[in-house]
Amino acid sequence: MQQTNPYATPNAPVGDVFANEGTGEINIFSAKGRLGRVRYFYYSMLTGLLGMVAIVLAMMLLNVSPTIGGILIAVIYIAMIVWGFFLIIQRCHDLNKSAWWSLLSLVPFAIFYFWFAPGTKGANQFGPEPRANSKAVIAGAIILPVAMFILMGIVSAIAIPAYSDYTARANAAGMNMEQAK
Repeated sequence: MQQTNPYATPNAPVGDVFANEGTGEINIFSAKGRLGRVRYFYYSMLTGLLGMVAIVLAMMLLNVSPTIGGILIAVIYIAMIVWGFFLIIQRCHDLNKSAWWSLLSLVPFAIFYFWFAPGTKGANQFGPEPRANSKAVIAGAIILPVAMFILMGIVSAIAIPAYSDYTARANAAGMNMEQAK
């Protein structure tokens, strides 16, 4: 009869927890997992664009019902902040940093670190490496900021002359009021 030695080395296979899992799934509505920099940039831009559209629609509702419009605007802002933090936490995980590093995004210009810092290769303590970017994600990461820039230019081209005209008319009306006294 053979007795086992209590001081013998263990026979269990030891290795990386995520070694055989390949690539991780992308879930943008969760704080778990990892998110690469191109996808992070794309989803951040998409969050901003969708948020702006939703805020404009909610501001139109302010004329109908100020209470409902105000509540809707607050809900939209909170949803954008929560979704933004989900994305940045996943980006921190890709950098092999804890979620507390996401608070760095509150510092001006620190967001560039999350945009440009490369993630860790292979699996890390937060999961397997994220999937490779598809052509659609890469195209979206290029097209979306350009489209937002063009949209802001169009809005500025309309708003700045309209505001200048408004101030000119307001000044003229103010002069007419003073002359009438």
